Amino acid sequence: MRLIGKKLYLDFPNLIGYGLSENTLWSGCKRFNAGGSKSWANIKDPLDGRCVLVDYDTIPSTSVRKYDLPTKAELLKQMKAADQELKAAELAVAGSALTQLHARTVCSTDYNYFFTQAGLTATPTASVEAKATQLTEAAGWLRLLAGLETRHQLKSLGFERKDQARAAVLDQVLPLNLYGLRVSNVRVLQSKELAFAKALQLTSEDVETGLSAHQMKQRGRERALLTLVPKRTGLANAQKIGRLGAVNDGQNAVLLPSGRVDMAEWHANTIATLFMNPGKGGKFDMKEVYRRYLRRCQATEREPICQESGMRAFLSRRDVRQFTAWEREGHAALEQYLPHVRRERPAYALAKGGYDGFSVDFYTNVDGATVMLTVVAVFDYHSEAITGFAVGLVENGRLVRDMYRNHLSLMDGRSYIEIESDRFSGNLAKDTKAMFGRACQYVTQPAPNDPRGKAPNPKARFVERLLAEVNRLTQSVPGWKGTNITSIDKNRKPNPDYAGSESQATLEVGIRQISKLVALYNHQEREQWNGQSRWQRLLADLHPEAPVLDELTRATLLNQHVVTSVRHAVVKLTVGKKEVEFPFPNYSRFVHLMAKGLKVRAYYDETNLGSIDVFGFTDAKDPGTDMFLATLGRGQRVQMAKAEQTHGDLVELGKQQQQRQEMREELDRKQLEMEAVAYELEVPAGIGLKALRAMVAGARLTATVVEDFDTRYAHVLTAPAAAAHLDFYDDSLLRDQGHRVPVPVEPPAKGASQDRNRYDSYKDSGYDFS
Repeated sequence: MRLIGKKLYLDFPNLIGYGLSENTLWSGCKRFNAGGSKSWANIKDPLDGRCVLVDYDTIPSTSVRKYDLPTKAELLKQMKAADQELKAAELAVAGSALTQLHARTVCSTDYNYFFTQAGLTATPTASVEAKATQLTEAAGWLRLLAGLETRHQLKSLGFERKDQARAAVLDQVLPLNLYGLRVSNVRVLQSKELAFAKALQLTSEDVETGLSAHQMKQRGRERALLTLVPKRTGLANAQKIGRLGAVNDGQNAVLLPSGRVDMAEWHANTIATLFMNPGKGGKFDMKEVYRRYLRRCQATEREPICQESGMRAFLSRRDVRQFTAWEREGHAALEQYLPHVRRERPAYALAKGGYDGFSVDFYTNVDGATVMLTVVAVFDYHSEAITGFAVGLVENGRLVRDMYRNHLSLMDGRSYIEIESDRFSGNLAKDTKAMFGRACQYVTQPAPNDPRGKAPNPKARFVERLLAEVNRLTQSVPGWKGTNITSIDKNRKPNPDYAGSESQATLEVGIRQISKLVALYNHQEREQWNGQSRWQRLLADLHPEAPVLDELTRATLLNQHVVTSVRHAVVKLTVGKKEVEFPFPNYSRFVHLMAKGLKVRAYYDETNLGSIDVFGFTDAKDPGTDMFLATLGRGQRVQMAKAEQTHGDLVELGKQQQQRQEMREELDRKQLEMEAVAYELEVPAGIGLKALRAMVAGARLTATVVEDFDTRYAHVLTAPAAAAHLDFYDDSLLRDQGHRVPVPVEPPAKGASQDRNRYDSYKDSGYDFS
């Protein structure tokens, strides 16, 4: 079995071992070599020309099933396991050789130097003798590595490269935990090896001293040995801070979980308190903390027990840092010390989604300025698909509404059961909160100080990881600028010499490019889902209980609204400094639902003003009191000059005139029906307007609803004083001037014509009507 390039080849013994006959193999290979078949492709073994290797991918599927051949992945796994086993055996042999070689590189004179001249001091955990012994062992290992300078030396121990030898040495010294050589990885071991080797080399100062070659070599050896002795002055002082019994003030011990630091000890307590500056936003840097610590010591007549470096080491300890993190750096810093809540992804699409805004990582030319467009996108946590997005220059509440409007349009009104977001200003707007509060069953937002609101680590929230995945696709887009984490990932940072030299040509081109990126992200096949795309996985696993919003609900949730008045059966809106009219011909039916002054609330989509939804209300400040009235289409004005009128103008003119006539007839009918009630008439169902008008006109002639003047005020005018005044002015103003005095007559008889009524009222006046 051999892996050549990306192809896996099997030799005849391998295949025969699975049950294939040698005749089958030879006949298949001959047919391929003769050009008669594409199966059983084979080559000669590059290492042994007598052997034939068969390409696994060209073995017929019938043979694979018949003889139950392992899959290619299984065979590769077997190869990898065999290689690892072989390498482990080789490394074991090499490790044994290293151990024998190390025994020859350990020098007893190193022990004497460490014990007498290296300045070692005993500690509660190790004596001077133990430290000197461990340093001698460590020096032997570094001397061994420094001596492996040629490839021949490495191969003699079974290594191809120097890093393999270092890894083998690391395996040997790691469990020993040698004083002076406590390393955790190959990089640290290499740095110690290089420092040891550099110290062994002669310097110009050695030559100028005039010492003999042996003495200069001895001097270099001592320098190299000293590189192993830890310089731990600062840390040793740090260990005094908070140490039990370090300063006996008679205080009770306040131990951290490690049991190594007493925070009730005066120095530890003072330094930690100054470092936190509890209850205040301003924090002191390390130099200022140390200066204040010295002043506290002076004021309380205590001696400082550490330098600034020791204080820094004390404050950097994890068992101290976890208690100072919140007050020093805020709630977000405490997150790294708390256990994480481990959660699984939802089993269904639309069970939970998250949305956030981000800047796409390419430049776009907008009105002569080079900017990065902002995208607000909502992701499904089950399928990772982007179910809706909107593009703009600034992340705000309008982009959020546009994003969710597009989501509902694509998903036929299906909303998320739970929606999650951070706390940017657009999410905190009243309209945005009300929209998701009605559209989703659960709305998840972090608390004001929750680190998940704006996490320092972009992987702290699932949606942030998906945003990073989208931005990764922009690396092949013209105008790519690199990501916001270029400081820690140089592979995602463009050449600064060409920064800003490319950009998308226009805003439209930039938006179109974002649409392509989202389409690529959603519809690219994924190996982890057996070739399904994110969008296919979304549609295949829709949650059966995901809420479905009807058109009316979507309009009130997602559109902007304004309070306006109905004037001349038209609702007017001003959007973007442009006035738009929406005819409301049958508004009279809903007057009782409108506020004072025929005020209504109009919901509109600023991106599509083809229609609006009009609502009555009882409280202009509370959309919860809205009552739906009608959906109005956009109106069209008609050219007034007949010479410039088009056929469309004539059609629209006829339509408007018809609406005007229909509304007038409707108002007439309502007025006549009201008057018929006053006359106590029974209006037959389905009666026409003309017949109703004739019925009411006849009733007007036979019934009096409103009394005339003389009848209404007869009780006043017939009083003696009023009658005397009337007689006086009849004489003074009428008879004395030659005018006749009108004679009051009885009310006209019922059924008389209008002309007859007029004649009867003046029959005694003396006029001649003949």
